[in-house]
This record gives sequence, C-alpha cells and structure tokens, in this order.
Amino acid sequence: MPNLINYTEEDIDVFYNPLQYSGKVAASMKLVQSHALVKVISSTGKLIASDPSQTIGTSIVSYRGTQTMNPYVDSNGDISFSGSSGIIYDLKLSNGMHFPMAEGTGDRLYDTSTQGSFYFSISSPMIFIRDNIYQDEYHYNINNGFNDLGDGIKRPYPINGQYTNPACNGHNGAETKVTMPAFRPELEKSAFHYNQNDYSSTVLSYDDLIANNYYIFLDNNNGCKDNLITLLPIDLSNLASGQKTFRRQFKTFR
Repeated sequence: MPNLINYTEEDIDVFYNPLQYSGKVAASMKLVQSHALVKVISSTGKLIASDPSQTIGTSIVSYRGTQTMNPYVDSNGDISFSGSSGIIYDLKLSNGMHFPMAEGTGDRLYDTSTQGSFYFSISSPMIFIRDNIYQDEYHYNINNGFNDLGDGIKRPYPINGQYTNPACNGHNGAETKVTMPAFRPELEKSAFHYNQNDYSSTVLSYDDLIANNYYIFLDNNNGCKDNLITLLPIDLSNLASGQKTFRRQFKTFR
C-alpha cells in the first residue's frame, strides 16, 4: 500500500521540493463603470413614453439597481415611481421592450428593438441625472455594441443592421473601464498592478488601453473579459497568456 500523502503543503511536492510550474496564465479582468440613470428625488417625476399606445397595459418584468424605487407602468403608458430615489438600469417590459439606460447623456432612454423609434424621455433634469453616473454590474455597450452619431449618445440599437461601435474581441470604445482583481503578488509589475503594498489594480479606460496598446480580449463570461493578453515586463512574460499548469511529483512506497 502506498503511504498517505500530505496535501496541506500546497507549494511543495512529496520530497519537499518546490512545485514545478510550466505554461502561462490567462488573467481575467473585471468590467466596471458603465452608464446608468439616477433618480434623485423620491416618489416624483416620470419617464414619458414617446408612443403610449405601445406601453399602455404593459408591466415591468425586471430592472436592476435600487430595488426600493418601485417603478411601474402607469395608466398613461409612462414609467412612474412610488418608492425611493436611487439608480436604475437594464429595465425590461412585458411587451419585450428592453431599456439598458446606458446612453450616458441626453434625455432619451431607447428601446433596443425598435430602431430608435420608441423611447422614454426624462421628465426633468432636476429629478433624473445621467451624466457621470456609473455602476459595475451591467455592461450593455461593451458587450452588445452601440451607435454614436457624433453627439456622445450611445444608442443601444443597430442602424440598418450596423453599429458604429460593435462588440468585438477588444474594447469597442464604450464608457466601460476595466480592472484586474489582484490575485497574486507576481503581477505587481504588470500594467494593471501598481500598488506593491496591497497589489490593488488600476482602473483603465478605453483611451488608456489604446494609448498603451496593452490588451486584447478573447472571450467574455459573467461580466469579465477573459484571457487577457498583456505586454508584461520581460521577467513576467511567462505569465502573459495561455494556461497555467503545474505538476506534483509522487512516490509510491511499498
């Protein structure tokens, strides 16, 4: 019978030699700071339907943000609120309409499926604020694409089947920034990890990524851009991409 192996020492093999590593690691990074809408006054103000006939009789299926805002479709087909102030985004109606609320500026909140013909308008800029409003949970523009017609408004629908900024294996110019959760000290010298005390990560915008030509995204999963390829310093080049592997050495005693 072989002797039992002690697995409590995760960095050494059964001969108490350091584990041997080979290959490379694919580092995932987290998406952060995407647009949303904030309502700053409780139980007042509404989002006004451009064509109420399309929303009268519908209901809100889901939305993300402050759950105590209590939005609802009123008898005029507008969205009213009976609850608190807060942040709101990714709103869906029972008729299939979807409002990411990620335009970033302007007074319109567009449905994704009607080519811009249907939208809700903000009733008052004193009640609803969207400039420089961000959240870290939902990232429509970078993951789905958007149209920017030169006015800074990120429209969440295609025009003639096309986006000016389609989703891609890279950053598409959306407002979304990226960061890499620090998961091991060796990455302190990479482009993201700069704090040698706690290995906290920088937060980089599209302009940062383009200016430094550091990053390529290969996949997307659960709010993360996966398999980051980065131009790391030469002493970390073996960590730049691919998959980390290791092997343990075992000995059977008879």
